[in-house]
Amino acid sequence: MSTPTPPSGSAQPRKNSGWLLTGAGVAIVAAIFFALNWFFSLSSANLDFTENKVHTLSEGTTNILKRVDTDVTIQLFVSPTDDLMPQFRPIVNQVEGWLQRYHELQPEHVKIQKFVVEPASDEEQAAQTVGLQPQRNQYFGIAITCLEKTSLIPFVPALMAPAVDQDRIEFGLSAGITEVTAQKKKVVGLMTPLQMSGNAMPFGGRGQPAWAIYEALKSQYEVKMVDVKVNKIEDGLDVLLLIHPAGITDEAQWAVDQYLLKGGRVIAFLDPYSIVAAQSGQPQQGMPPGMSPGAIPTGSNLPKLLSAWGYTFESDKIVADLNYATPMTPDFRSPILLTLGTDGIRKNSEVTKEISDLWFIFSGAYTGSPATGLNETILLTTSVKNQLVDTSYASANPNSQQGQGQMQNLIRSFKPEGKERLLALELTGKFKTAFPEGKPAPPPPAPPGGPGGGMGGLPPGMNFGPQGEEGAPGTPAPAAADVKPAEAAPAPSPEVKPAAAPPAEATPAPAAEVKPAEAPPVAVPAPADVTPAEAPAAPAPAAPVAAETKPVEVTTPPVAVPDPLLPPPAAAPGTPAPAPIPAAPAGDPNQPPALKESAKDGLVYLVADSDLLADMLTPQILQNSNLPFALNLVDQAAGDKDLMSIRSRGSSRRPFDTLNNIRSVANEKIKGDIEAMNGEVEKINTSISAQKTSKDRNQALFSGLKEMEAKQREISKRIYEKQKEANKEVKSKENFIQWMNILLMPLLIAGIGLVVWVLRKVKTSAR
Repeated sequence: MSTPTPPSGSAQPRKNSGWLLTGAGVAIVAAIFFALNWFFSLSSANLDFTENKVHTLSEGTTNILKRVDTDVTIQLFVSPTDDLMPQFRPIVNQVEGWLQRYHELQPEHVKIQKFVVEPASDEEQAAQTVGLQPQRNQYFGIAITCLEKTSLIPFVPALMAPAVDQDRIEFGLSAGITEVTAQKKKVVGLMTPLQMSGNAMPFGGRGQPAWAIYEALKSQYEVKMVDVKVNKIEDGLDVLLLIHPAGITDEAQWAVDQYLLKGGRVIAFLDPYSIVAAQSGQPQQGMPPGMSPGAIPTGSNLPKLLSAWGYTFESDKIVADLNYATPMTPDFRSPILLTLGTDGIRKNSEVTKEISDLWFIFSGAYTGSPATGLNETILLTTSVKNQLVDTSYASANPNSQQGQGQMQNLIRSFKPEGKERLLALELTGKFKTAFPEGKPAPPPPAPPGGPGGGMGGLPPGMNFGPQGEEGAPGTPAPAAADVKPAEAAPAPSPEVKPAAAPPAEATPAPAAEVKPAEAPPVAVPAPADVTPAEAPAAPAPAAPVAAETKPVEVTTPPVAVPDPLLPPPAAAPGTPAPAPIPAAPAGDPNQPPALKESAKDGLVYLVADSDLLADMLTPQILQNSNLPFALNLVDQAAGDKDLMSIRSRGSSRRPFDTLNNIRSVANEKIKGDIEAMNGEVEKINTSISAQKTSKDRNQALFSGLKEMEAKQREISKRIYEKQKEANKEVKSKENFIQWMNILLMPLLIAGIGLVVWVLRKVKTSAR
């Protein structure tokens, strides 16, 4: 059969119609793409898939901008793109996007300006006028101005992810706007013996910089220092912040108590062992020999206040936690340096709602329950695998071989409590006074010379003043116990003292001619066994001259001026006792009576560590949520919830708690075997020590000694193998998790593709 020929009038398919349709489709798709790109370029809106929406303006920023009713100018000063470091160039577009979003939320009052700063240009002059200086030979800063106030962000990359693994640009901008638009700053009272504001060493020495939290508080609040021995908290403080209040007196605790009962807000960071305080008594670089700063007690507590609130704080114990142990090296983790992840952070408070990780250094713990009328909100806790240990564990360097060995022994002998301990908590409600009997008595005055033994608090051996016989400055003062009143050299005074009576054979002068200022300046030393009251008196003169010699008698009270550095002389026999000084009134009648209970609900935050705020200890503190957590407490107590909500969500670091749990389980498996083998080693060591000290050292003893030493090495090898086995198990699980993260997504996509291919194959075969 022949194939039928199609009619001559039928249409022939055009060969190029497919290519035309394809080209038209591509053109349409490209047009849609560019149109959408242009449309979205008109707005700074973006899609944010991060967990905490850290690239989207928060509700706190929206509330802050709603309160702005005066023009605020945000000026961005940045060097040309070619002059910026490569890692900083992409940040410029990000910052411009942030600024544009601020303008869109408040277009009426928020103005944005950008200046590209060339060397020796008007833009550089403008940057220096507002106070910006180049960082690393490049400009990348922001100035926020409202009326006559200016707030600066000196170097923007310090707030962005490449620098500290966090995105804090929103908080920096919102905090700057709050600072320049606020009518009056709130006042924070800071009670601490630590040099948080920084210090400058004498003689050209290099001082310590201010703490990051101190600088952050100063930028947002007015900070007033409060002494740990204060007897009254001045009015006007919005928040009282106690950071390691070591040496606080009962009188100062009473002042804090009354401040709280008046409606004050109290935040206390206590510490059983403060590294910063431990280092306070050590000589610092730049100090001359012989001088050192005053030592600060390493432990701090508020025993009277805590007892009234229903809690105790053991100031001589630190917390060790196996689950929250901080990795120091790939094979070593310290259980007394705690890394808290999401398991230890309660999310039931605005303070911790967005906090992801914290780092505690030799922390303590609170125990107890709230007193009647108070409500407790737990903020931070340990895990159930914790134990309180002595503070002696904190004195060893954790990175040294001795410190690591000490930690290994602690881990092997660890006895978990089986219950969580409180690391931070919030108390609210009606507080009752911790001093129902009234204001406590003030502490006794410190002895002259201070605890260091030197005059005016100077170190021993550096007493400045007339201490020697010649009165030469710097002459070492004799010990108080070795000085007798009769042997002490008189102070350079024109007045006559009892020991300075003239010799008996001296002819007395007439009364009108004798003046106390003309008495001999050099005292006649009395015998060692004679007290001032028993010093030999001059023989009585004859009657005609008795009236003339009377003014020279040394028993007249106004003439003698006691030396304040010497003990008072004993009274002479028969001398009437002085009249008692009337006691001072119990209280100032002009002051209101002490409060017994708060009239309205109060607020107290308690944290069991203070070194977590010391950014000079390790840069890690600036990379986790320690600083945001502390500032959140202040913001919450001061009532500024908007800034707190912005700061809290800035952290993007999340500890891998799964790996920590894997290590803990692996260590638990070998714990019993290692304890048994360590017991055998201890017995062998005891036997070896006994044989080495024995006088009878025959060959049989030495033969047994070698056998015991060989057994000791064998057990040590078995311990090593057990630890190696546990590390191998941990490493195996780590590798499994790592490969799953790498291969899971490709395998998932391949699986979806395979399913689609099978479905298409089934449909095709069905036709």
